Amino acid sequence: MAASFGQWSYALCLAVSFSLAVILSAVLRWVAPRAGMVDRASLRGKGAAATPLLGGVGAYLAVAVSYLLFADLPAGRQAGLDRRGLWLLVGAGMMVVLGLFDDRIGLRARFRLGVQLLGAAAVAAAGIRFSWFPWAVLNYAVSIVWLVGLMNAINCLDCADGCAAGIGSIGAGAFSLIALAHGNLGAAMMAVALVGGCTGFLAFNFPPASIFLGDAGSTFLGLVLGALAIESSQSASGGFAQLWVAALPAAVPVWDIVVVHFRRYRAGLRSLRGLLESKGQDHLPHRLRETGLRPQEVALTIYFMAALVATPGVVVAYHSSGSLALAIEITALGLIAGERPFGALVARLSHVMGGSLGGEAPISVRSKAAEVGAQSGVSAAMDG
Repeated sequence: MAASFGQWSYALCLAVSFSLAVILSAVLRWVAPRAGMVDRASLRGKGAAATPLLGGVGAYLAVAVSYLLFADLPAGRQAGLDRRGLWLLVGAGMMVVLGLFDDRIGLRARFRLGVQLLGAAAVAAAGIRFSWFPWAVLNYAVSIVWLVGLMNAINCLDCADGCAAGIGSIGAGAFSLIALAHGNLGAAMMAVALVGGCTGFLAFNFPPASIFLGDAGSTFLGLVLGALAIESSQSASGGFAQLWVAALPAAVPVWDIVVVHFRRYRAGLRSLRGLLESKGQDHLPHRLRETGLRPQEVALTIYFMAALVATPGVVVAYHSSGSLALAIEITALGLIAGERPFGALVARLSHVMGGSLGGEAPISVRSKAAEVGAQSGVSAAMDG
């Protein structure tokens, strides 16, 4: 949708979204325990208070309000998302409500999956869908699978402090640049709003976290990121370029899902149900923690990986015909497999800085996130 105040509208949108996220996170951190919305599985020691779960509500409201304030809805048809932006907010709102109920009372896997599919289908029907194939039904199907899969992939990474929100901020930042490169101002505005919402929330969620996204936040974040990937890829010059642009800013959560389920299959979980319902602590934050990294170093390592693999997507958007983009992509996708080298580099930098990243507090891995894995009915089970 067209920006209301020219190029300054993006900076203003970012500032408003960030400020709202900070304010709402602080308020909801106080409200959540009094509403019973806490994750008791996150207790860090005897007598420790349970951690509030309403951070995702604040992030969503920050994104929605800032986007609607700075998107020129009447001129939307000339600029990008038009009504698609509104439908995306509606679909994301559905995920927030779904997540709130699941955080509070727990929901059956089939019901969760059904609502996720409904929300993704609504977003796809509104026009946010891939156009890779000559058959409309196939474009719809691929788009829905992508959206639902990324919702669950982001939820999987929300198993340690700061990880999901950091991935969201970096991915949305890359998508904003890609969208601007192709003149999709509406997608760029939504992406900027998401950057502000995620970074504002990170002020309370970076290790040690004092509030969590909860399922309400991680699923909404995954849906919006998936939609931005679709929107940002549509103006790419060709099929492979579309794939690069869509996948790379979201590569870390996708990679994590693939690695986890492949390893579980190799370990003997051969049935589909077993793969979907496994609660093992083997996602990327867990694996990095096992190498000896502190919680802050785990988060920073994941940020580093996300930024590195998102860069080729931006390069492709601005130089789609250059061989340099392909070289950077191959290098980045090769490096992403090297979790230990990334972690070792961050740990070394932390040591050089005198250990200023923090002490050896235990990583906040929530069993609630693990329970989600048993409740998700898709291969990208929410089970960190």
